[in-house]
Amino acid sequence: MKMPDYSRSLLSLISSILKHYGLDNGHSTLKEIDELLNRNYKNVVLMLFDGMGDSILNKHSDVAGFLLKNNKAVISSVFPTTTTAATTTVESGLSPIEHGWLGWALYFGNIDKTVCLFPNTVFRGEGMAADYNVAERNMAYKSVFEQIEETTSNKVKTYEISEFADIKAKNVDEICELVENITKENGEKYIYTYLKQPDYDMHGLGTEHIKIKNHIQKINDRLMQMCDNLQDTLVIITADHGHVDVEWAFLPDYPDIWACLERIPSIEARALTFFVKDGKKEEFAYLFNKYFANDYELISKDDVIKNKLFGEGSPHPLAYSFVGDYLAVAKGKLALDVSPYREDVFKSAHAGTTAEEYNIPLIVIDVK
Repeated sequence: MKMPDYSRSLLSLISSILKHYGLDNGHSTLKEIDELLNRNYKNVVLMLFDGMGDSILNKHSDVAGFLLKNNKAVISSVFPTTTTAATTTVESGLSPIEHGWLGWALYFGNIDKTVCLFPNTVFRGEGMAADYNVAERNMAYKSVFEQIEETTSNKVKTYEISEFADIKAKNVDEICELVENITKENGEKYIYTYLKQPDYDMHGLGTEHIKIKNHIQKINDRLMQMCDNLQDTLVIITADHGHVDVEWAFLPDYPDIWACLERIPSIEARALTFFVKDGKKEEFAYLFNKYFANDYELISKDDVIKNKLFGEGSPHPLAYSFVGDYLAVAKGKLALDVSPYREDVFKSAHAGTTAEEYNIPLIVIDVK
């Protein structure tokens, strides 16, 4: 099984930023970022574009010249290679095993529901999971923004820009305009921006669609223009994960596997956890490998813990409860849907262990 390289990863990147502001989260940092940050820029800007992995930039290299020219290295995402786990790492400074936000949908035994974390809805069901935010109540963390402001006694101001943050921006033009304006203000600043593209459209269109090329070109050209307008700023551009075009199989088509399960599988289609009925573990493992051994690696919960797949650090009290008895990790192009609805599936996906999903760019523009 291909493991993430946590020594040179998205977690390492945010660890470098925390280290610069006097915080030690106990994880490896990126030497090249540490050295640049020692120059003490007025503004540090981290820009994350969802799904814009290294393979996506190279597929659209004809319109990504500025980004590729400034791509200093290829680093690893975390596991699972998915937005829930990766962006929570960026916003918390914690590994996935530490923060517990392992994927899109997790089973919470205390309420006996599988919950889609970000929208707080019932997975493959209807309505809200609770009248409170289940993930935030059960897996609260202190944000990087709070940590930086507290440690620097508010000397450094922090900003989060996205359509989901307090400072709203729904496209790259709005993000860049806000960055340009904020960096002109007095004082030191850490600015984090997030855009859901090109991931949002890649899911429905695939990695090579002309609309994806247009997204990459727009990001490339607007960031080049933005950097020309900045002073005394370090701009770091990366992604939470990459994407891979996929084919689908549907677990309800395998009633012998389904009969072994206590509840609907969860986490992600390419990183599925299985809760197996008592006395059915051997049968389940045999059947799963019979059908899917070429496409998925089936890992016992004990081996997940032993291999530290979700990273180093002190596990969140709930983290391993989400893993169930087995974790099935995609190693090829197949994705497993837990519903029978063919029209629901994506053309490209992530959360597996291919290089296309793990490898993300470390793009750096030094405007000192």
